[in-house]
Amino acid sequence: MVVFVFQLSNSQEAIESIDFKPEIYLKGRLMFDYGNFDYLNEFEESFTGSEIRRALLETSGKLSQHIGFKFQVDFARQILKFKEVNLFFDQLPIVGGRLSIGNIWVPYGLEQMTSNLHITFLERALTTSYLLEFGTGFLYENFDILKSRLGFQFSYTANGTEFGSLNYKLREGQNLSSRLTINAIENHSKNQLLHLGFNFTNKKPVRINDDPDRIYIIAVRPEAHLAKPSLTYLFHDVNNVTIGGFEAAYTQGSFSMQGEFVNANVSTKQGSYQVPSFNAYISYFLTGEYRPKSSKNAFGRVKPVNGFNFKDKWGAVELAARYSSFDLNSVEQGKLNDFTFGINWHLTSYAKIMYNYIYSNNPGIEKINIHLMRFQIDFAKQIK
Repeated sequence: MVVFVFQLSNSQEAIESIDFKPEIYLKGRLMFDYGNFDYLNEFEESFTGSEIRRALLETSGKLSQHIGFKFQVDFARQILKFKEVNLFFDQLPIVGGRLSIGNIWVPYGLEQMTSNLHITFLERALTTSYLLEFGTGFLYENFDILKSRLGFQFSYTANGTEFGSLNYKLREGQNLSSRLTINAIENHSKNQLLHLGFNFTNKKPVRINDDPDRIYIIAVRPEAHLAKPSLTYLFHDVNNVTIGGFEAAYTQGSFSMQGEFVNANVSTKQGSYQVPSFNAYISYFLTGEYRPKSSKNAFGRVKPVNGFNFKDKWGAVELAARYSSFDLNSVEQGKLNDFTFGINWHLTSYAKIMYNYIYSNNPGIEKINIHLMRFQIDFAKQIK
C-alpha cells in the first residue's frame, strides 16, 4: 500500500496522525453500602439495610487523534442502566475543546461534575436534587481557555420516555445547560486553588401520555440513597423551569472548603414558585494529602502519600463536615436540613472506606439519625 502525505506543517505531526494507534481502556467501580436509619418520630419505622450502590463497567478511549468514545453501564440492583454512552470529537478546529454526542453527562455545579468516585461524602449534597445527571443530546466543553484559567460547558438534551437504551418522544421537552468556571488562583507548589463557577439550566418539562399538562417532579431524600424522600411535590401546568446557581471552592494544602447555592424558578399557569437550596462543607487530611483538581474543573482522585500495606503504611485519612438545605416552603412542603460528619480512609488511590453520620431534619415532620458505611474500589486497564 502506498500512502501520499501532503504536508503543510511539521512532518513528524503528519506521520503521528497517520500512525495513531487506538487507545482503549476497560474500567470498573464497585460500591457496597451499609446503613442504619433511626427515625425519631412515630410515622416511620427504623431499619438497617445494605445495597450494592454501584456496579459499573466502562470501556472508553481514542480511535484516532480526534475521535473517541465512552460506554458506561451500571448493573446495581440487577437493573441495567446506561450512563455515559457517546461519541466525541476532540481538538475542534477554530474553537478547540470537545464535542460529545449521545447520552451525555449534563453539566451543572461542582457537586454534580465531581465523579462519584471522588466525592467527599457517600452521596452528593441536596443541591443536586432537581437536576438530571444524564440526557440524550450533545455536550460542548473547553477547559483550555485563557491558559486553562477559564472553562466552559454547554449541553442540549431532550426529554423523552426512556425504556432501557430506547428513548421515545424526544420532542416533548428540551433542556439547555451551561457552566462557566474560573480558576482564580492555582498554585501547584502550594496545592492552592480558588475555584469559582456559574451555572444555568432551562428545562421544558415533559407531558405524560400526550396529556397537555406538563409536569415537574421534585423528590428530595436525605443524603443517603437507602432513605425514602423526605420532600416531594408534583408541579402541574408547568411552562418551564429555570435553574441558576453559583459554586465556589478553596483548597490550601490539606484543607479544603466548598459550597454551592442553587435556585429553581418553576413557572406554571397558576404562578411562579422559588425553590432554593445550598450546601457548604470543609475537609482536612490528617496525613498530609490534598484534593486535586480534575480535568473538568471539579475534584479528582486522591493519592495517598503512603498506600496501605498492613505493616507501616496506612493510607490517607480525611475528616469532613457538611451542612445542606433544600427549601420547598413556597409550596408548603417544608424545608429539609442535613448535617453530615464524614471520615474517609483512602487505602490506596483506587480503594477507600467511608463513614458518614447524618442528622436529617424536616422541622415538624421528620428527624432521622443515619449511620452509613461504604466499601469502594475501582480499576482502569488499557486494552492492548
